[in-house]
Amino acid sequence: MILLSSSLRTIQINLHHSRTAALHLSQLILDLDIDVVLIQEPYAVNSTEGTILKYVPSGYSQFHSLDHDHAYGAAILVKNSLNCSICPQGAGNAFAGVKILLKNKPTYFFSVYCRPSLHSSASFLQQFLNLIPTGVLRSSVFAIDGNGKNKIWNSKTTDKKGTDLEALLLSHSLSIANVDAQTLDHRPLNTSFVDITANGDLISPQYWHSPNILSLSDHPYIMFNAVRSNSFSNPLSQQPNLLPSPERCDQEAFKIHLAKEIGPLSSLSSNLKTTEDIDCFIKSLLD
Repeated sequence: MILLSSSLRTIQINLHHSRTAALHLSQLILDLDIDVVLIQEPYAVNSTEGTILKYVPSGYSQFHSLDHDHAYGAAILVKNSLNCSICPQGAGNAFAGVKILLKNKPTYFFSVYCRPSLHSSASFLQQFLNLIPTGVLRSSVFAIDGNGKNKIWNSKTTDKKGTDLEALLLSHSLSIANVDAQTLDHRPLNTSFVDITANGDLISPQYWHSPNILSLSDHPYIMFNAVRSNSFSNPLSQQPNLLPSPERCDQEAFKIHLAKEIGPLSSLSSNLKTTEDIDCFIKSLLD
């Protein structure tokens, strides 16, 4: 029997291709009654049936397009009681997606792994995002190991990979769900904080946190409840929260970016001498 859910208990983890971490995750899924598991660097093996994940708990199905490079791939586990199918857009070894009915509406979950050797994690991710329709993006949750540092997702510093990833996500109207680690009940240790949870405006990752449970990997567990927004909600209230708190911004990078953006406006505004000039200038901005 297919169950209709109003929210989905979700866990996100990079297993670092560890057999021990995969075994631990398998038991944890059952103990916490997890609905959706978003995995990067899964523990998988090649068999006569192709590449398969090991230690998938009973009652769950695996979704992926893993190949011989599976140690650097992405996969998703979903409880069998959910109405789920694989999402074909952009499927690849390091990119997996599923569609699940939530409140009788299609909701999408994607797991993405950007390996450290990539020159640009953003360019790698963009090739997949460009294949996903806007309507799907609005109803999606992304679990991304971006291997890029950004204070917005709690890295100590912000590097170019992190800045480019942030800009890419915002350009596709995806919010960054990561909560400031200082406000969490449990702040994970021994991690560089490169894991990102992003979402479209029609689905909300509520109670985003890192549970006080050792993952036996070099990445912490991330948990949240994926909740579908009501279709009758005020559209203005569904707009993603695109601006992080000032404490988590790279303020020097922001000032440089802001100066580049307002430069053309500054030169134009110097020619505004009459109300007609102002009206024409405003019209040109809106066109």
